[in-house]
Amino acid sequence: MHLRFTLAFCSLFLIQHSEAQQLLRLNLDKRCIFNKENPDEELYAFRTEAQDVPMLVADILRTAGEDTQNFTLVQSNVDNVTAVVNDNVRYLLWSPDFWETADTLLRYAAFAHEIGHHLAKHSLTPALKQIEEQEADFFMGYILSMKNFPFRQVQKRLPDFFTKSSGEYDRASALSAGYDRARKSLEVSALAFENDPDWNRFQKAEFPFPPPPCFQFVALSRKESFAACRTLGDVANSIGQAFGQKGYPYRFLSVPNETGKPEGFAVVTQLEQYEVDGHIFRDPAYRWQELPPAQTFSLTLDYLKSLVFPRKAYLRLFVVLVTQQSYAASGEQVPKDIAKSWVSRGLNRLPQTVAQKPFSEGYSVDVLVYEFEVPETNHRPTQHCPCHLDARAHLRATRLDAWLK
Repeated sequence: MHLRFTLAFCSLFLIQHSEAQQLLRLNLDKRCIFNKENPDEELYAFRTEAQDVPMLVADILRTAGEDTQNFTLVQSNVDNVTAVVNDNVRYLLWSPDFWETADTLLRYAAFAHEIGHHLAKHSLTPALKQIEEQEADFFMGYILSMKNFPFRQVQKRLPDFFTKSSGEYDRASALSAGYDRARKSLEVSALAFENDPDWNRFQKAEFPFPPPPCFQFVALSRKESFAACRTLGDVANSIGQAFGQKGYPYRFLSVPNETGKPEGFAVVTQLEQYEVDGHIFRDPAYRWQELPPAQTFSLTLDYLKSLVFPRKAYLRLFVVLVTQQSYAASGEQVPKDIAKSWVSRGLNRLPQTVAQKPFSEGYSVDVLVYEFEVPETNHRPTQHCPCHLDARAHLRATRLDAWLK
C-alpha cells in the first residue's frame, strides 16, 4: 500500500530546486476552491510531517460513515483547501498558512465542503457547478452539525454563505438542510449520511417511463458487460466509471413501476455537442455548448462555405436504463430543454436502499441515445427522428464501446 502511494506521488510531481518543494503537474480545469474564485496560477507541493490535518480528514470521513478515502491529501500553496479531479484521480490540496490561521470551525467547514465533492464523486466541471456546490454545502452543514457547531455561530463565522447575489443558489438553505439531516439522523437510530433520507429524493427524481420516443437503443449483455456485478450499486459504479473516463457529467434518476414506486434507475448524461460522425467534439471549449461555434470574419474557404451551408450543432445525451420492466417508446417527442433538465434533477449517487439490492436475473441494462440539431440560422433546436446514427455507432465513436462485447 505504502509503495503504491509512493510511486503515484512521484509520478505526479516534477522535482524543482529542492527536495522539499515540488511543482504540481496537475490539470486544474476541474477543481473547487473553498469560498474563492481566483485560483493561484502555479501550485507547488511541500513535504509535511503534520498529523493534525490527516486526523481532521479522518474524523470527517468517520462522521460521514465513510470507510475509505477516495482522494490523495497534498500540502500545497493553495489559498485554503482545494478539491481537484485530474485524469479521473482525486486530490485534496491544503494550505499550511490557512491551517495555522483558521479556527476550528473554519477548518471543519473548508475541509468538509471539499471532501463532500470527492465523496459525492463530483465532476467539478463548470457545467454542473451549481448542483455540485449545493451538495457540497449540504454535506458541510451535516458535518458541522454533527460536530456540534451551532448554526448561529456558522452564520457569524461564514457571512458570505448567507449573502446570496443575483444568479446564485441559496447557500444558506443548503447548509440548513445539512443541519436538518444531521438532526434527523440522530433521532432515527443514527442513520448513516447517505441512507434512507435519500430515498425520498430519489422517488421524486423520476426519469419519464416508458421513455419518450425517437431514441436509438442497444441492449447490453449482462453476462459479458456486467458479469462481476452482484448489486445494483455495482452496476451503477460500472456505468459511472465508464462515463467518468470520457469526461461525461452524469446523474441518477429513478425508474418508476406501474404503481409509481422506484423499481430501477436511469443514468443520464449532460447534453453534449458532438461531431456529425459521432465522435466527441474536437474543440473542448464547445463540447458542452448548445450552439454551433461562431465563425470568424476572415475570408477563409471555411467561412465562405459557411455562408452557403450554415453550420449546425449536433447534440446528444445518453440514458442507461437498469430495469426489470419491458417497455416501448411512449408519448410525445421530448423537447431539448426538457431532456437537458434530466441531469439537473438527478442525484449524484444511488441511495443505499437501492444500491444494496441484488442485481438479479430479471434486470436488463439498455443504452438509449437522444439526438438534437440546432441550425446556425435560427438556433431553434429540433429532435432527430429518426436518429442519424444508431446507438452502437455513438458508443464506438465515443469509445464507450467496452460495453459492446
